[in-house]
Amino acid sequence: MKNRIFSHLKGYKFNIFVGPVFKMLEAVFELLVPLVMVDIIDNGINQNLGVNYILLRCGLLVLFALVGYGCSLICQYLASVCAEGFSKKLRDDLFTHILSLDNQTLESMSSASLVTRINNDVTVLQNGVSNFIRLITRAPFLVIGATILSFTINVKLSLIFVVTAPILFLVIYLILLKTVPLQKKVQKNLDITGQALAENIRGVRIIRAYNNQDAEGEKLEFSANNIKKSAYRVGIFSALLNPITRVIINLAIVVLLYFSGGMVADGEITQGEVVALVNYMLQISLALEVVVTLVILYTKFFASYKRINEVFALKNSMEYGDLEIENNSENVLISAKENNDNNDHYPNSIIDMEHIDFNYKNANAFIVDLSLKLKYGEFIGIIGATGSGKSTLCKLMNRSLDASSGKVALCGNDIKSYSENVVNEIVSFSAQKAVLFSGTIRENLTFRDKNASDEELYNALKIADAYDFVMKKGGLNAIVQERGSNFSGGERQRLIIARALVGDSKVLIFDDSTSALDYQTETKVLNNIKTYKNGACIILVSLRVNTLSKCDKIIVVDHGQIVGQGTHNELMRDCQPYIELYNSQNSMEVSYE
Repeated sequence: MKNRIFSHLKGYKFNIFVGPVFKMLEAVFELLVPLVMVDIIDNGINQNLGVNYILLRCGLLVLFALVGYGCSLICQYLASVCAEGFSKKLRDDLFTHILSLDNQTLESMSSASLVTRINNDVTVLQNGVSNFIRLITRAPFLVIGATILSFTINVKLSLIFVVTAPILFLVIYLILLKTVPLQKKVQKNLDITGQALAENIRGVRIIRAYNNQDAEGEKLEFSANNIKKSAYRVGIFSALLNPITRVIINLAIVVLLYFSGGMVADGEITQGEVVALVNYMLQISLALEVVVTLVILYTKFFASYKRINEVFALKNSMEYGDLEIENNSENVLISAKENNDNNDHYPNSIIDMEHIDFNYKNANAFIVDLSLKLKYGEFIGIIGATGSGKSTLCKLMNRSLDASSGKVALCGNDIKSYSENVVNEIVSFSAQKAVLFSGTIRENLTFRDKNASDEELYNALKIADAYDFVMKKGGLNAIVQERGSNFSGGERQRLIIARALVGDSKVLIFDDSTSALDYQTETKVLNNIKTYKNGACIILVSLRVNTLSKCDKIIVVDHGQIVGQGTHNELMRDCQPYIELYNSQNSMEVSYE
């Protein structure tokens, strides 16, 4: 699992290994600068070797700077290419993984948290990779190199370096112990705030309608304050690093100058060598400042790394088979017929549900011992009170959910034996919520079949009674704004009905997809569907009895069980729950208490 994140670096081995080499070369030229300064002070100035000698050494310093700058540019380029490519691949992998998860698995993590992880956390990892290539070798090399070169100048004074370095690393370690847990808390608070923002943006009309802006604003302010407090505590500890390290370094320089003064007087060390030692101490100071920056960055890095691994750790609870059926009318029907002929258990059925039990996570049984058989060409209605299990039943038919026990057969085969693509090709599902995506009408209609012709799309729009208003808005290339906000509720429903009709599906499920339509439009749309999709099994879920009264068969669901099946007239004679629904919707006497 852990290697899945870093596997996206495989194509950038050259950048990872060569980039730090160039950064190390830059550090080499930095370490040579104090040695040149020793030569300028001790020979050029003290020995009075002349201006030309000094200028020549100054030119050498400029050359070191230019070459170091060139090495730094090359490293920066390699790091940027690697980090950007890594983040792109990681985001693609995360997005693909999230889309592959079933509904039950996705519900274990909020959408706001997923968005934060795929954006913010991946960016943190991207910055971590970039800084690893640019800085991971430079800082240690400067510290080690400066310490070693100081020993070549004077062993006694170099012991100050040996004492100073462990103290500095101890300070960094102690700060790290405090900041890592706090960084995790900051990321968690970001999730909470992101969720609050998403809910407020989605429900902005409701918030305004109930004049609840102040209350929601207070909730968001509370979440933002939690981020501020966590980040503030991280900042307090992180801010201690620079002043503490500077104090330690400056004290070390004071000690260095104190002891070197007498040694210069005694001729044990030259003035230029003292300057070089001070320069090396300052280089160590600057290198440790980089280390401090890296520590702060990598506390975020490891927190984000863990959060992204949590997403990859989510496993799809559904396993698909490899049974393939080419999706056209003849092959689907032949496949089903062969199964039916060889197995009398599924005569003429396209969907067969046997003793199905289902319960949502951490909940009691929702559907209990349900059996149902649906045949080709049937126009089926499903009705029941709110929360009776209608939508759950439909999701079992298109395998958005898996039954806890029992068996669902599609075209004579266990639905679990098919590949996911085959199930989605045979069964077309239109959900309760009319979801449209920003883009064009054409892009929204071709979700099921990217190769659908304009003629097929126009035909689907005509069946859904959406052709006229689509043409008025500009045809198939008309713009759909975010969440379809430039369409009315009824228009959005007709568009998602049209989307479900594109392709050659053998089962069409409309889960309360006509609730926003007036009775006349609804009747027209349903008659069109029944006429043009005569070979398919059409399943219509609705709360309205009148909508389903013309169906070939109506299934009445109550508390997760089928309590009645038959035509409207048959149910009006024998099914009490159906009669009660009919009377409640058609009674002329309405009392308010």
